[in-house]
Amino acid sequence: MESSGSGQDAAAQLAEAEVLRLRLTAGLRLPAGFHIVLGVTTAVQMAAATLGVGAQTGAGLLLVGCGCALFLVVAALLVWRFRALNGVWVGGLLARSVLGMTTVASWAYGLPFGFAVLAALAGHSVLAVLISVIGGAAYAVAARRWWATYRQDPAAHAVGERATVMLTVGVAIAAGVVVLVGLAH
Repeated sequence: MESSGSGQDAAAQLAEAEVLRLRLTAGLRLPAGFHIVLGVTTAVQMAAATLGVGAQTGAGLLLVGCGCALFLVVAALLVWRFRALNGVWVGGLLARSVLGMTTVASWAYGLPFGFAVLAALAGHSVLAVLISVIGGAAYAVAARRWWATYRQDPAAHAVGERATVMLTVGVAIAAGVVVLVGLAH
């Protein structure tokens, strides 16, 4: 039979662990300009994609790829800077904040992207770029919102996406590129 003293010790250790977790979370900092860089990069990627799709050429497809490559490089740098600054990895930062795998971020990206593509296809390149800038700003706001939510309740929001979800998204992107290449020829 367990004594009540060890139960109190366990409860005290759990309480201490919770205090340490909260202190660690409170001390986490995003690198300077994190959301600004994310928003600008997203706007550039979105503009490149919409103008590339609007061009409906091989060069347009190359522009789409360059925009995506730029976004992936910057995303990796943002995550690396966060890790270097804090010395820890936060589950969910990459998937939910940087890659936008939240409902709010999906709408913040998807809706402007759709309108920007329509504008580009109609030959209104300046309008497509302007909508892309708005989309990039909305995406950054969605990322900032996730960060604020994470800071309020880290235990509930520190979950990243499973590897199967990330693989499925990667396969879907690859399939989209194959379709675009097929349409360009």
